[in-house]
Amino acid sequence: MFGSLIAAFLLVYGTAIMNWMLIGEYYLNGGLLDVNYTYLSLLCAVPFVLGSLLKLNITPKNRLTFIIVSGLLFAVLFTTVHWAFVYYGVEMAADVLFRTLLVLPISALLVVFAVFIGFNMEGNLGKESDII
Repeated sequence: MFGSLIAAFLLVYGTAIMNWMLIGEYYLNGGLLDVNYTYLSLLCAVPFVLGSLLKLNITPKNRLTFIIVSGLLFAVLFTTVHWAFVYYGVEMAADVLFRTLLVLPISALLVVFAVFIGFNMEGNLGKESDII
């Protein structure tokens, strides 16, 4: 649980620093001190924290692999989207910020759900699954 929170903060702030070093700008106008980066980190961490806390149909041995795989897939998605926002100079308005704070955490939830489905279907191809 704590690893998911720390990883989300590292991902959000790390990509912000990386974009500043490469392009010279931040996505949010306030730079690293903008509180919306914190909100984005917390909202993106929620699906991974829930995935590690809820009693899913995944063995405890595979739970860490589940979180790492879904985290890496989301990291690729998040890094690409964050870089594109900064590179193409998306104007920061209230509605754009709201959509960003809504869409990226929903994307994290979809990635976690897709990896969960994949872990449950592993070795069960052609058999009925008990999740659907």
